[in-house]
Order: sequence, then C-alpha cells, then structure tokens
Amino acid sequence: MASGRIGWLIAFVSGAVFASLILKAPEAFRDSHSGDAQSKGAASADTQKKAASNRSTGSVDASRSEATFQQFCDLALQGGLGLSVSADLLELAEELDPSRLAEYARRLVEMPSMSESGYSGRSLNILVSVWAKDNLPAAVQFALAIPPHSKSEQRDTALEAVIEAWPAGDAEGLIDFARRLRDHTDRDEVRLALDRASKADPQGAMAAASDLGLNFSDLSLILSKWQGKDDASARNWVLQQPDGRARDQLLSVEARMLAHSNPEAAISWAELIQSPRSQTMALCNLEVEWFRKDPAAAEKFADCQQDPTIRDTLRAGYLAAWAESDPAAVAKFLDKHPDIPHAEAIANSTLESWIFRDPSTAAEWIASFPDGKSKMDATTLLLESWCESDQNACFAWVQQHVPAGPDRDRMISEVATSNGYDNPQLTLQIASLMSPSKDREQMEESAATDWLDKNPVLATSWIRSSDLPADVKARLLTPPPTGTSPTP
Repeated sequence: MASGRIGWLIAFVSGAVFASLILKAPEAFRDSHSGDAQSKGAASADTQKKAASNRSTGSVDASRSEATFQQFCDLALQGGLGLSVSADLLELAEELDPSRLAEYARRLVEMPSMSESGYSGRSLNILVSVWAKDNLPAAVQFALAIPPHSKSEQRDTALEAVIEAWPAGDAEGLIDFARRLRDHTDRDEVRLALDRASKADPQGAMAAASDLGLNFSDLSLILSKWQGKDDASARNWVLQQPDGRARDQLLSVEARMLAHSNPEAAISWAELIQSPRSQTMALCNLEVEWFRKDPAAAEKFADCQQDPTIRDTLRAGYLAAWAESDPAAVAKFLDKHPDIPHAEAIANSTLESWIFRDPSTAAEWIASFPDGKSKMDATTLLLESWCESDQNACFAWVQQHVPAGPDRDRMISEVATSNGYDNPQLTLQIASLMSPSKDREQMEESAATDWLDKNPVLATSWIRSSDLPADVKARLLTPPPTGTSPTP
C-alpha cells in the first residue's frame, strides 16, 4: 500500500490529462452585470432610450457630454467598482457624445490618478464596450494602439471589451482580429477571441489556434465545440495531426469531456490514442466519469475488455469511483477479493474516501489488517485526518490498536511533522504519544519555537510545565540578544 496518500491509482485516474483546461475568459460586462442593470428598472430603460435617440440624431450637447464624462470619472474614482457602480457607469457611458468617445477613451488611459488607483481598468472596459457597439472598427484600432505595458492593464481591458462587443456571428472577423494581436503580450485575449469565434466557426477557430501556437488545453476546448457541431470533421482533423503526445492529449481530453454526456462516443475517441499508456489512462478516466453516471454500464464495459491489462485497470477505475459513494461496500469487496490487481491502490483510494466520511468506522477496518507495513501506512493516512477532527478519539484508538515501540513512534512522528508550523499545539499533542527519546525532544523543541511565534503566552506556559530538559527550557524562554536573530 502506498505510504500516506491515495497511491498511484488516484494520480493515475485524475492525472494531468484534464488539468489546466479552464480558458481565461473575463466576464463580459453586459453578461456579468445584467441583473444589476435590470434592477435599475424604468429609469435605466429611459436613459438608454434617450441615449440611443441622441446617437441617432447627433443631438448630444457638447457641454452636457463633458459634464457627464466628468461624472463618469468621479464615480470611477470613488472606490471599488461593485455591480451597482458598474451599472451606473454604463448608463453614463451611454449618454456620452458618440463622436467624443475616442477622446474620452484616450483621456482615461492617460489619467495618472485613475491608473494609479487601479479603477481605470473597469471604467475603460465599460467605455470601450459602448464605443465598440457604436463604432467597432474605431474601437478596435484604439485598443490595438494602446502600449502593451500601460498601467492598470488598459490594453488588456480594452481588447476584452472589443471582443465581448463583437457580433457573435462574425467568426471570421474575430479570427482575423486574433491573428492581429501580439504573440505573447495578448495571449489571453487571443484565447478569448478564438473561444468566442469557436461558437460559430469551431473549425476556423481551431485552425487559427493551431497556427498561433495555443496549448493543447485551449485547443481541447475549441475541439469540444467542434465535436458538438460536426463530430466526423473534428475527429478527422485530429487524426491528421502529427503522431505524438500532443495528439494523444487532445484525444484524451475529448474522451474525458464526452464521458459526461456520451460515454460510447468517448470510447471511440479514446480508442484512437496511439500510446498504450495514454490510452489506458484515458479509458480509466472515462470509466470513473461513466461509473458516476451509470455504474452498471461502466462495469459491463470494463468486464467486456479482452486485453487483461486494460480490463484490470478499468475495474480499478470504477472501484475507485465506487469508493467515493460507498467506501464500506468497496472495503467488503476487497476483503473478499484481496488478490485482485491494484488492490493496494484501490484500498488507499477507499480509505481516503472513508476517512473523510467516517474515520472511526474506517479505523475499525484498518484494525482488521494484519500487522505490518500496510497497516502502519493505512494508520498514518487515518491519523493525518482524524487527529484534527476528533483528537481524543484518534489518540485513544492509537493507544489501543497500535503497540508502543519504534514503529508507532515513526508513524506518530510523520503525522506530527505533517502539521508543521501551521499547528504547533497539535504537533506537541501528537508528539506526546511517542516514547521519551531524543527525537521526541527535538520535535517538541521545534514545535514550541513555532508556537512562541504564534502565541507566546500559551507557549510559555506549556514550556514551563513540560518535561523538556532544563537547558532546553532555558534556551526557549531566553530571548535572543538585541540585534541578533533567534537560533533556528
């Protein structure tokens, strides 16, 4: 049994295959604050109608527009931009003279007080968003001209506003815009633009993402949208990519994403993976997801595999998933089938789930293990969690079921060390279960030193009443000379 943690299976099941898939896509103002804007009621609607009328007739008075912009700046400088403030800023921006939006946007970028306050980002985003809906080419030209290292990330927020205001059906324009962005400085905006374009044209967005060198996580998200529109074309594109790890990663991620909605389709994607290890990992990940949705179908699929290695790994996968919902049942299964492949890794997975749900019952199962390393490793795993949730029950169980001696001391030392600086008081309490020794003394001295940093009153009281040698107590309680650092 792997020491102290779930073991290789959980790492194998969860792996790195589905890590880092969240594409950074800042919220569009209109989406994230629509509820707040709606709360303005009839007054807000009247303001927007009036602004629209002004735009169509060109009747916005110059002095009134300037006064409105000053209100806009004053409001942005008042403090944090919550939902209500952002909604007010939007209303003000919609009242501005459209012919002066370029001037106002430049003034926002150049205002040092706003840049230093950190509030120009959202206010510029709002202003450019309104401008882009009125004159997209001009807003695009302005955003692209902002220097990449301007304060408060004005370039980023202006580009994001332009992208979010872009007509959803104009995938070609979005893709062309993404290709015009800087290679490294605007990488997040490239992702955002192509993600938005992929809703209408995933194939074109995928081609651009590949040309621009986006990573496989970004490609996978676009691929998923493409697969939803045209599975055959998406699959054919992947198969045309060069053999290797990148292609296998795309296939693996797509299989994992499909496992939630269409396990059979997910299997067909996983079967295209060339690396035997990567394919087995993908199938195992798929099995875990499938078991959560349809346990019987997942189990049947695993049992039908002809390759014994794949069959055993898939069985381990659904047993690990089963342990999440019913660890006691999996424990009984393991007791009846102790020789199944990956039994130790499955047992660790089961323990992790069971300890989280019911540590005292999990402890009973551990107590039934034969004495040896497996039992000690399982006990360590138990104590790392249980001693924080129910210290008295945990300590009583250790004293009853784990004989005193070097093995118990090593196990307790490992658990105590894992608490480290974060909880020195608990570390001292755990260390008290060890037999008197130099190791215990050193552990107590280290924990007491940490505790003195956190709570000198309680720590001092404990040190004075402890069994630590007099010279250790003196060393702990004597402050270092002025101008020197404490001895570590």
